[in-house]
Order: sequence, then structure tokens, then C-alpha cells
Amino acid sequence: MYAIKQSIANKIDFKLASAEEIGLEIGLRLRQQRLLRHWTQQELADRSGIDVGTIKNLENKGQCALLTLIRITMALDCVNELSNLFQLKIKSISEMEQTERLNKSLLRRRAR
Repeated sequence: MYAIKQSIANKIDFKLASAEEIGLEIGLRLRQQRLLRHWTQQELADRSGIDVGTIKNLENKGQCALLTLIRITMALDCVNELSNLFQLKIKSISEMEQTERLNKSLLRRRAR
């Protein structure tokens, strides 16, 4: 419960944080999700198919592989939180046109 209160009090601005600080915050948030479900680290490891040491590493150091992060969020039923990650935010008509050109170019390359 302390970790949950601590994170709420210490919300970080990802724009101003280092990569390590962001990793630690994500690890803390995932720990909070696990604790809200009253799961041990071993239970999360079993449900996600990931080694318990990897869970500990993520929660304590904020480090893991991308596929590991995805598997953990799936086990915690938080995977929808990733749906807007890196989604393009088009701010002008010229950006929209450029995006369309890039998408067409990518489609042509895949068709070859």
C-alpha cells in the first residue's frame, strides 16, 4: 500500500525524466497493478510465462525487454494501456499528406 501512495505523491513528468527514471516509474506502476490483484511476483511470473527474476528486475530496476513488458501487461490485463503508445499525432494537413506518402511507399516496398 505504501508503494501506491508513494507513486501518487511522486508522479514524474516523463518529458523531464531520464530513461532510467522512466523505467523505474513503469516498474513501480506495474508493481502497483500486481499488488492491487494481491499477486506475488511468482504468481505474475507464472501467469505471464516469465522468470520471477525478470519480474523482480523490472519492479526494482525498471529494466526488461519489450516483449517481456508486453507479456506482463497482458497478464495484468493492462495491455490496452499500450494502444496509444507512439501513435502519430498529426498537427497539420502537410503532416497528414506526408504520412500518407510514407504509408504508400511502405506498402509498395512490402508488395515487392
